[in-house]
Amino acid sequence: MADTKPTNGAWQDVRVSLGPDAEVTGKLSFATPTRIEGKLKGELRASDLLIIGAQAVVQANVHAEKLIVLGEVRGQVEGASRVEICAGGRLFGDIESRASPRSCRSRRSRD
Repeated sequence: MADTKPTNGAWQDVRVSLGPDAEVTGKLSFATPTRIEGKLKGELRASDLLIIGAQAVVQANVHAEKLIVLGEVRGQVEGASRVEICAGGRLFGDIESRASPRSCRSRRSRD
């Protein structure tokens, strides 16, 4: 299996993690680098790095400084200086990044 970890050293910074057995509904806010592996529905805010792990299913509006998606996100992403969608990652929704004033939409072609 190929290594899907970003090469920028972000993984070493993660101090908070929501495990794969967790299911949360509501609003969550994090001030330190965070990794989500469970199921989350609602709103998610991170003033630092937010990693959506390969097992995660997030149905939420996401406000994060930096976002890395390995799992699934359904909702609007706002305010990020960087959004990285890795191999196997899926994002269904609009991205409004501080790096670009435009909204970004991507669709996978059907064969």
